[in-house]
Amino acid sequence: MEMSLEDYFKDFIEKRVEEIEVFNSCNDKGYMDLQYKASKLKQAVLLSLPEIKKDILLEYESVESTCQIFIHEKIYKQGLLDGIKIFNTVTDFKKNFKNL
Repeated sequence: MEMSLEDYFKDFIEKRVEEIEVFNSCNDKGYMDLQYKASKLKQAVLLSLPEIKKDILLEYESVESTCQIFIHEKIYKQGLLDGIKIFNTVTDFKKNFKNL
């Protein structure tokens, strides 16, 4: 079955965002340092919570992560569309300039 252009872009964006996340999570020292700090802080919070409250924190963390993924995909998609618009504008400008 043939993918629609929108489905193709969605699939492309999801894969590209994942590639960028994996690359940066493995290769960016600043990111790794923040992840380490976040992990230590999470452990400290979990240790200080009663067992019944830990699930709430973990669910919050899951929802927050999903929100971040959602907005990052939107930003990436808009950046891609903006890049296409800029390319088309420059191309049109070049064509019009040559015709003067």
